[in-house]
Amino acid sequence: MSFEEAKEKASADLKVKKTKKAAQKNYIAFKKDKLKNSETLTLALNDSTLTKEIWDDIQQKNIEDITKPKVVADRYATVKIKSIKEPQTKTFEEAKEEVSAIYALEAKKKALLKLAETTLKNFDTNNATVSDFVTLEKHDNLKPLNLQESLQFLQKLFTSSEENGIISVLDKVIVYNIMDQKLLPMDNNKSDLLKQTVNQIKANIFEANLIKMLDSKYPTEVYMEGLTN
Repeated sequence: MSFEEAKEKASADLKVKKTKKAAQKNYIAFKKDKLKNSETLTLALNDSTLTKEIWDDIQQKNIEDITKPKVVADRYATVKIKSIKEPQTKTFEEAKEEVSAIYALEAKKKALLKLAETTLKNFDTNNATVSDFVTLEKHDNLKPLNLQESLQFLQKLFTSSEENGIISVLDKVIVYNIMDQKLLPMDNNKSDLLKQTVNQIKANIFEANLIKMLDSKYPTEVYMEGLTN
């Protein structure tokens, strides 16, 4: 890290170290009810406001218990448990509102997928958006997708072996049809890498076939402590 970053971290660490004794004194005063709490919070279990270490401590405590001071960010925190709200069954209206939103989203996805399947079956190039040749390296922005959606689509497209099909990207479904493709000229580095990959594949295939041939020709015997299997 840079000098400024190191300086900032060292300063924060030093602050925590210097306040440890004060935190312990405050903990004792808090326990004796001689110190008022600085803030009252209502948090869901394992909320990121507190650390995992503090949550583990809280789950072993009861109401009115106090946890020992532990570091949160760049300061010490002591927690007193005032009340515990147990999980409750939602009312019908609360559940309906939440489930309706999920159901609407699922229904939309199903309808979109059904439309995509129909579109693929009756694919019409006249109504399609035709792009130029695309590559993964150029980070092409395909209409009507944004850059992130385009990149995700191309990543899935280049790992597919299908000439046409359906690809889901975030909340969109794309029906595609590859009209033409070509190999781009490679520079020396890519050519060398391709040769190495091909040679490695050849070696792996040769080794696998050799082992298979030897296995069929000669029975395998395992010797262990004088026993033969």
